[in-house]
Amino acid sequence: MAPNPHSKTRNAAETVLAWAKENNLFRRDSTEQAVDVEETPVSVENKVFSAEDTLEIFKKKCVNLVFFDEENEVVTILTAKKLTKAEEQSLPFTFNNDVTINYSHGGVPQVKSPSTQPHVPPISEKGGVISCGSSINPVDIVGAGTLGGIVRDTTGKLYGLTNNHVSGGCNYSAPDIPVLCPGPLDAKNCSVDPFTIGRHKNLLEFIDGLPENVDISKNSDAAIFELSDPNRVSSYQGMLQDTPQIVGTPKGMMKVTKHGRTTGLTRGRIVGLSASPIDVAYTYGSIKKVVYFDDVWLIQGENNKPFSEPGDSGSLVIGIDSNGQKVALGLIFAGNPHYGHSYMLPLNPILTKLGVELVHGHNPFI
Repeated sequence: MAPNPHSKTRNAAETVLAWAKENNLFRRDSTEQAVDVEETPVSVENKVFSAEDTLEIFKKKCVNLVFFDEENEVVTILTAKKLTKAEEQSLPFTFNNDVTINYSHGGVPQVKSPSTQPHVPPISEKGGVISCGSSINPVDIVGAGTLGGIVRDTTGKLYGLTNNHVSGGCNYSAPDIPVLCPGPLDAKNCSVDPFTIGRHKNLLEFIDGLPENVDISKNSDAAIFELSDPNRVSSYQGMLQDTPQIVGTPKGMMKVTKHGRTTGLTRGRIVGLSASPIDVAYTYGSIKKVVYFDDVWLIQGENNKPFSEPGDSGSLVIGIDSNGQKVALGLIFAGNPHYGHSYMLPLNPILTKLGVELVHGHNPFI
């Protein structure tokens, strides 16, 4: 279910964005473009964001991004520079007395090539069967990303699911090019001999450019590759849990986990949905571009530790819904580990556009 476009929480977030834009308070850590938002008039009766001391603080600290959580009626403002305790205590903590405002130090999303050394073994396997969360990458790129899950098309064929910038080569993977497991970057660091886990089949493209010039609503970052031998792959995420049967809707404050190539199993919580298009700086292999995305969710790592790092791209995010059931929520595609922040694209639109469904119970480990 899509967020209510007329909710008071979204309205509060858009009012903050309009106020920040009007006062030139945006600063980008990795790009110079300012966030483009619809002009939303700030109520003259609401002095929350017009106080002079508030404006002076944000002139020094600047705004990077704004997120909102409808479920808990919270707006989160990411500042480019860290607020002091005194500054934070002097800022407003409610909007119209019914929407809470939180402040966090955070940079803008980035997609980077992974480091050469993961923090955990880059492959999870049992009896020669590879689990989701393991290292993969096209044969022609010395890199590594993460196998997020297994999906099935209407004919019953099985595919691996990950990011476009992993197996899709940022729109440049040739049809049927081999995807290796582990990815070429990890071949020397893993006991499993590299093998062709599948061949590139389809992707959801992303196009760089300003929202005024390209239709950013079509931008996504996902791809599938047909599994060469489904018997060599398990739907398990790492060694501990299977991919959920249910695809759920992300919500603020949801506790989440993921299993990725670089950091393995990590825990965090969802902060909220971006109140405006987000510009993501791609520096991946030879690719350097800035791409705008709608419908991006922010995840904060547990204890401010990174929820993901480069190489975890493509990881499946799993949460627990209001009924206590585990649900698949989205794919990690970008992050800013310095702040413990990761960025997720919701899973339902990805599966719909690719014409596939998520697979559970395939070659379970337990």
